[in-house]
Amino acid sequence: MRGRAAAVVTAVVLLAAAAVGCSGGDDKADQGGGSPDAMPELTPAPAELEEELAAAIDKARACDWLDESECMFPFPSSRFETDNPKTPTRRKLEFERGALPTNTKGVVVKDTAWKRLDGWGVGTPIMTTIAGVDPEGSNFPSEADPASSLEKGSGTVIVDMTTGERVAHWAELDARPEIAEADRTTVLLHPLTMLEPGHRYAVGIAQPVDGSGKPIAVSNGFRVIRDRLQTGIGPVEQRRARLDQNVNALAKAGLARADQWLAWDFTVMSDKIVTGGLITMRDQAFAKLGDAAPAFSVTEVLSTTDDGGPLPEGVARRIRGTYQVPSFLAGDASPGRLMIRDTDDDPLLSGLEYTAEFTCSLTAAQLAGTAGARPVVYGHGLLGSARESERGDLGLAAANLMPCATNWIGMSEADIGSAVAALGDINLFPSNVDRLMQSVINQLFLARLMTHPDGFVAAPEFRTASGGASFDTSEVFYEGHSQGGIMGIVATAVSTEWTKAVIGVPGVDYSLLIPRSNNWQKYGPVIAGGYDRPVDGLLILALLQQLWDQAEGSGFARHLTTNTLSGTPEHQVIIQVALGDHQVANVSAEIAARTAGVPIRMPAVEDPGSGRVEPPFGMDSVKAGENATSLLIYWDAGTLPAPLGGISPDMAEPWISECEPGSAGDKTVANAACADPHEFPRRTPDAQRQRNEFFATGIINDVCGPDPCRTEPRNG
Repeated sequence: MRGRAAAVVTAVVLLAAAAVGCSGGDDKADQGGGSPDAMPELTPAPAELEEELAAAIDKARACDWLDESECMFPFPSSRFETDNPKTPTRRKLEFERGALPTNTKGVVVKDTAWKRLDGWGVGTPIMTTIAGVDPEGSNFPSEADPASSLEKGSGTVIVDMTTGERVAHWAELDARPEIAEADRTTVLLHPLTMLEPGHRYAVGIAQPVDGSGKPIAVSNGFRVIRDRLQTGIGPVEQRRARLDQNVNALAKAGLARADQWLAWDFTVMSDKIVTGGLITMRDQAFAKLGDAAPAFSVTEVLSTTDDGGPLPEGVARRIRGTYQVPSFLAGDASPGRLMIRDTDDDPLLSGLEYTAEFTCSLTAAQLAGTAGARPVVYGHGLLGSARESERGDLGLAAANLMPCATNWIGMSEADIGSAVAALGDINLFPSNVDRLMQSVINQLFLARLMTHPDGFVAAPEFRTASGGASFDTSEVFYEGHSQGGIMGIVATAVSTEWTKAVIGVPGVDYSLLIPRSNNWQKYGPVIAGGYDRPVDGLLILALLQQLWDQAEGSGFARHLTTNTLSGTPEHQVIIQVALGDHQVANVSAEIAARTAGVPIRMPAVEDPGSGRVEPPFGMDSVKAGENATSLLIYWDAGTLPAPLGGISPDMAEPWISECEPGSAGDKTVANAACADPHEFPRRTPDAQRQRNEFFATGIINDVCGPDPCRTEPRNG
């Protein structure tokens, strides 16, 4: 047996020697890890164990052998990092051929977009396989009680190796309803805030048990590290020092070496990668613009709707047109086009202009000259269009607010085809991210048009009947809901144009919120059509998140209010959350606020449900009647609270048992508990009044009295 093992080991050692310098997971650079610890004397590994491990590594040479069930698990892992002294983290992502997934058409994921990264995303999911695990019996911290993750005895531990502090989180088993129970083997860990850029983290799993209380066997790969078993296997010994640092860091944090079932580490990408691209784009674009207003053209002036009906009450004129924005995208910047980058991979002006569309709705009052309107940049929802701002149910006209909107290119109506295609072949996805980044610049240029004396206010279509200015150019505001809230976090964090924003029903971290959304019922099958293994839905979202962090709220929430980016003012925000939202998970909004340092209004809701406590752990709070410069407010319509786990409310057992199976249908009216409250806050008169006063004064007045904030419909 030893002879056969030696033969396999020799082959693996030779392969490892050839790969040194190009394979990830070495122990030379370790952000926060310090120098490799002095290694105690090792004991020879049992021959059979060594033979099995060597054979497994030989079979999957591009993979991480700590979790033999899935090539890229545990995820994310320093196995797929390598030294690079030129990056801020001194690390770089690197994948050997065979590591990244292949879709059902045989197309391998190319690492082009990922190898630019000097670490993993701030919003990365943390995952591994534990087949048959009983989360409760294994003392996993639950979503309802994440504080337990910081206590001795927690079944999962995350340590920030740069600071030595434990990270509050919860752990859960894959809950997607379409997954067969036998395939429900992925455990996910979710930190309560976005991870710190540039920091190194260690993740530890304590000895788990199955449903009968029986301990689950440790992997051979981790056993030889934990038990200090010497092997002749090159890839193992090459990583031993770094992996031992992880074990020691976790032991120091309270998870004893003997109790560890799995331990690994990863480095988070630098803020230069996360936010630097957009800041570079903003600064280049406005430097090119100088003191001028963006060029624009009015193409259509309407006094009726497109179908000839009357405009919403209070709206007297609708103006549509185009404006010019410096482009960072190749060619015509259409879906599928990528960003132009310099030799350092930084965004570079293409030399061309992007023609963005706009629509503005003018009130009767402003055109009559009785009151100058306040201009508002409006952000539309998921895969929608700027014309959502033309709806009349947001109370904008009554408040004499003039909304103007442009498309969130990258995730707009025009991008539906490319977005769907990218879910089946994620090689196409970088274009969506690049276009999203361009769209943020487009939003900022639209805001400049609303305040510049040579902008919209100079056009006769925007003047009063007597020729005067119809709106106040001294300040512009932002309001966006759903995707407009998610992307509003990004645009506000980098905005030099507005300092007050209403962020409606938002979240951060698409890889977290999509499986918790009823939209998963549409997009999950699309992913499964391209990547059909049970684990692929989670793995594909995890890979996409590494890129999304550069263009969605996850990467920018920490800079939303006071922890500002270079050249950016502080901002005030109202974050509106709909209790039990079916489309954007409540927990993702709480993560956004917690990361941004935005407090929650208390009392938040009448019943948080599922054993949750109020205020949520780790969040600052403000009592009813008190003012705050920024605030998260729950709006309670009497709907069922969000369930625990990665599942949308309308697919969870409480909803199914109380509501008509399959859809809310008539129950939306008959039983408020069954409704999707996603759009309720923006339509609530009290929420609109609060917004109006906030835009007028900068003060967030409490409009709910001593009770939780309520909205319709509700029973009782």
